Amino acid sequence: MNSITIIIFSLVFGGLAYRSVGRTHEWLKPEQLINRPQLLHRIALAPLLVSIGYWITLASSALLGWCYYGWIGIIINYVGVILSSLMLDVCIELLLPLKLRYRWPLNPIVHLFVLPYVYLVGAIFVFINHKP
Repeated sequence: MNSITIIIFSLVFGGLAYRSVGRTHEWLKPEQLINRPQLLHRIALAPLLVSIGYWITLASSALLGWCYYGWIGIIINYVGVILSSLMLDVCIELLLPLKLRYRWPLNPIVHLFVLPYVYLVGAIFVFINHKP
């Protein structure tokens, strides 16, 4: 795989994974009790899933950054994932109507259960196939 594909993969999947972790973390705060989705009321392990999703996203972005940019890439790629998460969040919130923001393809709770693990599998696949 070329590095442009990896950068796009990292920014899109890593950004959406980090957005889901951040959005779900905001919903778990005590002041968001009324606005919290029903699924988070029923799942007792939601804080654990959020922290696992955060650490998986951090490890995956560090692995991808290290493969292509060396030691400095660990930090650069993670900062890129954070910035892409913010940009995706702003684009989703500003450009899409309210009904489409939380449908299945953009739902942060669905992303919490799927995207950090897809991002990890992709990072491991890139790490295995990486040729220095």
